[in-house]
Amino acid sequence: MELPLQPLSSRCCATGVEFRPGDRVVSVLVRDDDDFRRLDCLESVEGDLQISGEFLCRWTRTYKVPARELNADRELRFTAESLFLSLTEEGNPVEENADLKQFLALMLERKRVLKNRGRSSGGHLQFFHAASNRMVEVPSGEMDASFFVGVRDKLGILLGEPPAPIRQGAQ
Repeated sequence: MELPLQPLSSRCCATGVEFRPGDRVVSVLVRDDDDFRRLDCLESVEGDLQISGEFLCRWTRTYKVPARELNADRELRFTAESLFLSLTEEGNPVEENADLKQFLALMLERKRVLKNRGRSSGGHLQFFHAASNRMVEVPSGEMDASFFVGVRDKLGILLGEPPAPIRQGAQ
């Protein structure tokens, strides 16, 4: 039998208070007909918990911040890294993405995901990606205001955000 349980909640079901790291949290498994529910509450208010349905079991644990919240920078890096790798794959020479490739390469170099290997004979920047054991060439362009506006607009489109209006005098 497979039992689908929802993950640990971030709030107490009895009081609505958000859990903090170090709080003792009681989890209760309840069955209503053929539906299973998990209820999470602070140990200090467990007596106030109203349970409807058949009580199956309970367990207690210390609340910790979920790893996905701790690793937001890592997730951003992997997202930027996967975008960069897909833009620089063989057979994907779309030149309108040259500024985005350059921006991502410099960002990933700063994060030490890529290692700069100088310039190619054609004037392109060369980077080594150790995880994939790949050498990647990126077009090199002038990084002026229009460069950053273009990158911002492309990233906004990828993230589903409308392009920001250009302020007067921001040239």
